[in-house]
Amino acid sequence: MVAANVSLGRATAYAAFGVNRGIGSSPWDPANPFGVLVMSSPTPKSNDVLVGISVPSGNSTYMVSYIRKDDRTLANMDADQLAVGMTYALSKRSALYAAYAHIKNRNGAPYTVGNATERGRGNSALNIGFRHAF
Repeated sequence: MVAANVSLGRATAYAAFGVNRGIGSSPWDPANPFGVLVMSSPTPKSNDVLVGISVPSGNSTYMVSYIRKDDRTLANMDADQLAVGMTYALSKRSALYAAYAHIKNRNGAPYTVGNATERGRGNSALNIGFRHAF
């Protein structure tokens, strides 16, 4: 994986490109970070592209991202995800956040929208919460 970000004045742009090869290489199971990789699809060969932007405005930061999973097997189970989010800083270490994402699966691809603590159950998800850094 190669990733970069660049400051565009007020905004920050993000980009990443990843190559996944071999059984179990994609996707990684965030619910079991120290165990065996778990595949939710039979895709042993894919390329991933991410582009995004974040724009701060006062105590808020607005974010948009797009991810493309390009399945390189004959099954061609591609997926596209579009996400929007916002954080609102209550203090230097505390913030409220909200994010919405939607995945469009193709050719029977089984990808779901999840987060760092849950794999996801469907092709859309809304996350709302409070974050405090110690």
